[in-house]
Amino acid sequence: MEDSYKDFCKHFNSRIPSLGFVKLVRKLGTDYDPIQPSSMVLYVNDEQIFRHLIDCGYLQVLNFLMINTRIENGCIDVYKSEVGDKEVDFVNSILVSGHKKSSISLDENNRKIIVTAMDSYIDLVISVFSEFHNEVISTANEFREYFKLHQKYGAGFFLNANASTAFSYFVQMWVFNSYGFPQIENTGIIVT
Repeated sequence: MEDSYKDFCKHFNSRIPSLGFVKLVRKLGTDYDPIQPSSMVLYVNDEQIFRHLIDCGYLQVLNFLMINTRIENGCIDVYKSEVGDKEVDFVNSILVSGHKKSSISLDENNRKIIVTAMDSYIDLVISVFSEFHNEVISTANEFREYFKLHQKYGAGFFLNANASTAFSYFVQMWVFNSYGFPQIENTGIIVT
């Protein structure tokens, strides 16, 4: 995938909560099996948006994020302040290898995307994937209306897609591109 996806992974990974590390380390002392399979469900309420996301490669984006999940070097001190070096290394190994025995499936009748992976991996990343998914759904819903205007009237209106964070900007641009809008490069203003 593009370099922008790799850059986005740094922002995505920086949102992995340190509290998840603490909870996982506490679980490890019990009869907990960190590699048992578990699932997270990403629901899409709207049938049209569900179809659109599937058709434009959303599952591939989710898979790319899973493959590239890890502790970013710039964030490692935050996690080490919560748990020890050994535990951080162990948790990072879960993040890096969590995708190897994972799958993404669809429940098309109920508009669900089901991500199955090691329970420990799901515990660590569910909040970030949920945040990403919710932002994608919200943005797709908003941009769908612009897409309808674009189809009806063609060129002639501006969509300023400035976002407050790089995370949100990536989501906006990915959804924007998924609808096939034309874009003026390097201006911050999108002409449709």
